[in-house]
Amino acid sequence: MCTILTALSAGLGIFGNYMAQRAQAQTAQAQMEAQRKSAVTDMNYAWQNFEAERQDAFDGAVNDIFKTKANALSLNSGVEASINEGMSGRTATVLKRDAWGDTANSISSKKDNYLRKSNEIDLNKETTAMNTKSKLEAINASAPRMPSAFSNFLDTAGIVIGSYTTGRNIRQNVIKNTGTFTSNDFWNN
Repeated sequence: MCTILTALSAGLGIFGNYMAQRAQAQTAQAQMEAQRKSAVTDMNYAWQNFEAERQDAFDGAVNDIFKTKANALSLNSGVEASINEGMSGRTATVLKRDAWGDTANSISSKKDNYLRKSNEIDLNKETTAMNTKSKLEAINASAPRMPSAFSNFLDTAGIVIGSYTTGRNIRQNVIKNTGTFTSNDFWNN
């Protein structure tokens, strides 16, 4: 039979095992939550940097277009004035169109460069979001799981059997030393 102390020992062992599992799970949850927050914060900062980069690219494109238009206005006015003074006909018209065409091509090129940069930023943001999602999935996949009910049953059974065996060993030692076993014998030893 199991004595009170071995039963108490078994109960404390089971309770201690459960509390250790619970504490380990809470610690792991806290670490995982910190990793999740860190991953999302990193993504948000990256997106903020991408948007700042987009704004800088937009401002640069606007400034370049403004400068191109200002230079073109000056240059094209000079070309028109020169042509109007000494030329007429088809050649003059082609030269004027060519000067204005160069300006339009230059402005179009600057707009296209901005659109490519903006598209690159969108792709970088999407890549960052996908990487963050992968990190979060990896964090969730690596989460420690509570042991199964069967595993807990085996642990509990092991503790109970160990305590029972200890109680039996104590009883056998008392019988070996005294020849009989009573509850008074146990409490006196």
